[in-house]
Amino acid sequence: MIEVLLHYGRIRKQTRIISLLQPSPETVSLFDEVIVLSEGQIIYAGPIEEVEDYFANLGFKSPEFTDVADFLQMVSTEEGATLYDPDGPTKAVRPNAPNSNELAELFRNSKIGLRIVEDLDSPLSYVWTEGETTDRGEEVSNLAMSEAVRTRYANRFPRSTQLIVQRFIILWLRDKRVIIAGAVKNVLMGVSVGGVFFNTRDQISIQGALFQAGLFIMLGEFVALG
Repeated sequence: MIEVLLHYGRIRKQTRIISLLQPSPETVSLFDEVIVLSEGQIIYAGPIEEVEDYFANLGFKSPEFTDVADFLQMVSTEEGATLYDPDGPTKAVRPNAPNSNELAELFRNSKIGLRIVEDLDSPLSYVWTEGETTDRGEEVSNLAMSEAVRTRYANRFPRSTQLIVQRFIILWLRDKRVIIAGAVKNVLMGVSVGGVFFNTRDQISIQGALFQAGLFIMLGEFVALG
C-alpha cells in the first residue's frame, strides 16, 4: 500500500504525508523524509538517510543490529535516555539526556531546522489576496476569492447523503453470497429463538429474547466491520 501511494505521488509530483505509529523497517526505508514527534513536538524533520547521524551528533547511539525504525521509536520516548552516550565535549555541555522540549529546541537551531525556517520565510509562489505580487509575478489572481476556495463542501448535505447511501448499497450488493448466507442465518436464528419463546408472556423472558436478538445482530456485524 505504501509503495503504491509513493509511486503515484512521484508520478504526479505531489508530497504525501503518511502518519504511522509503529512502522516496520521495510516501510520506513521507502520514505524520502521522516518527521519524528515526541510529546507533540517535532524533534526531527528531514531526509531519512541523515536521521541516525543527526541523533548520533546529539549523543544518541543506535544499538547494534537495531534498525532505523526501532531506533527512532526509542529516541522519541523515555527509553531514549538509555541510548544517550555522548562523547567528551558533548557530555560536558549536556551530561544528561535532553528531554522532548530540549530536543525540539535543538532541532529548531540545527542546520536542517534553520533551512526549514528559511524556506517558510521565503516569498510565496502564488498570490492569495488581491493586489499582492511575488517575485514570480501574479501566477494566481484573486485565488482566495474564488468560489472553489470559499466553498466548504462541493456537495450539499442531501447530495452527500445520497452518494454515501448509493456507495454503501453498491458495496453491499457486490457480494451476493454473503447476503444470502446472512439471510439464511437470520431466518434460522429467528425461527429457533421464536420457537423457544413462543407464547411467552413473561416480561423478563421477552426482554431476554430481545437482548439475544440484538446480541446476534451485533456479533454478526463484527464480521462486516473487520
